Amino acid sequence: MRFIWPCIFILTGCLFAGSALGQNQSNQADSLRGLLTSASPKQRPTIYNQLAELGLKQNPAQAFEDASKALTLANQHDDAPNRLSAQLILGECYLGKGRYWEARSQFNGALITANLLRDPASKGRSQGKLAAAYLLQNRPDEAIENAEQALSFIDSAKQIYDYASITSVLSYAYGRQNRYLRAIEYAQLTLAARLKTKDDNEIGKSYTALGELYGMQNNWAKAWEFFTLARLASENAKNQRGLAISLTNLGIAHLKQGQLKEANKALSQGLKLKYSLGNQKELANSYLQLGILRSLDHQPDSARAYLEKALQIRQSLRDTFGLASTYTALGNASATIGDFAQARAYYEQSLQLAQQTGSLVRLAESYQGLAEMYRRQQNAPEFLAHYQQYRRFQDSIDRELNSVNLLDIQERMASESQLLARERAAAAERARQREQATQKKINYLLLSILAFALLAALVMGSLYLSRKRAFDQLAKTNAVVEEQNAQLSRSQAELTALNQTKDKLFSIIAHDVRSPLASLSGLLKVAQDPSAQLSPTDFTHLTGEIGQHLESVTRLLENLLAWARQQMELVAFKPEPLDLHLAASEAVSLLNREASNKNIVLEMHIAPAVMVQADRDMVDFIFRNLVGNAIKFTPAQGHVSLAAQPNGTKVKVSVADTGLGISEAVRKELFAPIKTQRTTGTAGEVGTGLGLALCREFVEKHGGTIAARPNAPQGSVFEFTLPLAVKG
Repeated sequence: MRFIWPCIFILTGCLFAGSALGQNQSNQADSLRGLLTSASPKQRPTIYNQLAELGLKQNPAQAFEDASKALTLANQHDDAPNRLSAQLILGECYLGKGRYWEARSQFNGALITANLLRDPASKGRSQGKLAAAYLLQNRPDEAIENAEQALSFIDSAKQIYDYASITSVLSYAYGRQNRYLRAIEYAQLTLAARLKTKDDNEIGKSYTALGELYGMQNNWAKAWEFFTLARLASENAKNQRGLAISLTNLGIAHLKQGQLKEANKALSQGLKLKYSLGNQKELANSYLQLGILRSLDHQPDSARAYLEKALQIRQSLRDTFGLASTYTALGNASATIGDFAQARAYYEQSLQLAQQTGSLVRLAESYQGLAEMYRRQQNAPEFLAHYQQYRRFQDSIDRELNSVNLLDIQERMASESQLLARERAAAAERARQREQATQKKINYLLLSILAFALLAALVMGSLYLSRKRAFDQLAKTNAVVEEQNAQLSRSQAELTALNQTKDKLFSIIAHDVRSPLASLSGLLKVAQDPSAQLSPTDFTHLTGEIGQHLESVTRLLENLLAWARQQMELVAFKPEPLDLHLAASEAVSLLNREASNKNIVLEMHIAPAVMVQADRDMVDFIFRNLVGNAIKFTPAQGHVSLAAQPNGTKVKVSVADTGLGISEAVRKELFAPIKTQRTTGTAGEVGTGLGLALCREFVEKHGGTIAARPNAPQGSVFEFTLPLAVKG
């Protein structure tokens, strides 16, 4: 919050300038209306369009009337440029009213007119507006397609408003597709462009977008700061719609932080403004948030009244995305008062709509509501099933957002690298200045020689000694500078390596440690709840789930510790003659129980006395991970087999299974420590993929290679090589 107060003073000071601008626009509108009486029929469409443009932000109803007159006159006189302007303004008016079908019709008409005029700039502007209409209808695919085409016609330097509008649409559309990295990239491009315009209306929109993205990361304190900036920008621009949206967003931020009194004040103010604007979609959002607030404040009748208003509007708008969240809120309100039958009906409707939209956020909300309802009913099996589904979708959201956090780490690394570069440049500048000072001394001595020609012998001797000392000093200085530069280079390389290791470690913890711990925490809460009254069968099932998650966390931490030690070069590499048959037998013996639990046959075809020159601990780790993975991804009644075949100075070892196989997308990043693709075992076992990354590093430590390929007719084969021991 520290940075927000200077911005508040700046924006407050600008209110006077905004007031003067509003008065100036009013005077300009009066002057234009005075011209209508004396204007020719061909001039009148231009004047009406100018009036509509002026009234678009301050008086949308008047802007709609003026643009309609401009369109009628332009059609009468076959005036294509004015027809294009009127169609774009009418489309904007329809968007403001929430009438998206009519808006699309106007923007399509504008696109046709722009094609007739062969004007790329107008074509890009029209198609960008069309993309916005698709987005507001919850059709992100069409929005992205039209927006990307629009950008190809836009000159970002000359059409800065259009460029910012289109990148904003792309940001929201990618957010709807759960592609948050792309969403943030376009949000940052949009803000950078709008700041150049110094237009508070446009800047406020970007502050709102960034606040929403921080809200998706549950950083509501940061979101509140951006929503406050958006509110001040809207007040400065006298933009009533922007102010209403900002107040609603501030209410949501307060609500998420448990500040019910502040939330009620902001949401009520936003709703009052929206009544006068008449935007149905915005009204529905205010009703929804006030309904959630009343439910949390234990006012069930008031909560239901607000939520049913939101439901009615969103049904009339066919707002699938908004309907999913409304049904979830109704389910939560019903479950709070113990009406579980009605709650379940609402949750099932929200889940069906969430599946239609494909929104991970809506799916997670629906499953979370169902899990909480079954917990209230003390129905442990159903709670477990729905809680696991909630965690699956929430983990997908968290992984994407954590990738966004990695961008912050990379930016800090870039800043640190720039700092090192500046230090190096400063050291070079100091050396240059010392060299110049030395050169001045030399020049002074040369002048002294000319001035005192009679004392040539004495001066020449003195000059020789002075120059020698100067060059010796210069050589010492250059040596110091070179050593400093070398030290800076080493420091930069070490810093880069440490940051890469840190990023890997943080990413693995964020992706893989939190998920099983969160699931384990939920299961333990159920097991410890005395009111759950679990049956012996349910308790056995629950403890089995807990045991499985504990085993997953334990294995993950073992691998994570081994990987961290390897990255920090704390693992000693001690190759020695090793019996490969005995090493494989130990791994098979340790994993035999897991194989037996799934009725999997473990076979070993490694001949005794196959000796390799290898580190015992590393080879043991490789076998345990590869065989353990094979068991995990092989269904019951399957086979896992180990084999080894000498080949020249190396031996090729293979672990084959009859399991699920590996897709091409997964195989590309199979041995990377951080993965975007996640898989689970045939019995629901959870894996991190970190073990395979370590296997690769250990194999390469021995000078070998590791790879995976399909196993006909089904399954996978993992192959790696180790050096044969030299016979003494």
